[in-house]
Amino acid sequence: QYNQSSITKTISRSPFENTIQFWTLFDDFLHKHNEFEKYKPVLALPKVQSKVRLLIDTNNSELRKEFGGIFINEEKLCFSLFRIGEKLMFLLVRYRLFAVAQLFHNYLVWKNKKPKQL
Repeated sequence: QYNQSSITKTISRSPFENTIQFWTLFDDFLHKHNEFEKYKPVLALPKVQSKVRLLIDTNNSELRKEFGGIFINEEKLCFSLFRIGEKLMFLLVRYRLFAVAQLFHNYLVWKNKKPKQL
């Protein structure tokens, strides 16, 4: 069975691009209706949550390098709201420790694998 929320799923370039496109279109919509500043603080958390999920779930360091810089301002606003594993991934990517980020990803995959049924 394929589990969409499984940590072992493969994340390619497409989800990163789709996430950026979604938030860009949504921000444009809010700007058009003069509501952006009103909702900016509220939307920071879901933007960064979508980023951290992609950074943790991808098995590709090149994608982490390329997309690690998205939503930096929002990340700074709500960094304290994340769990320790999410904060660690942010810091590893921010300080360009992509090999360590990959090891952390592999650790999370290993930790979350269910033991084989006997």
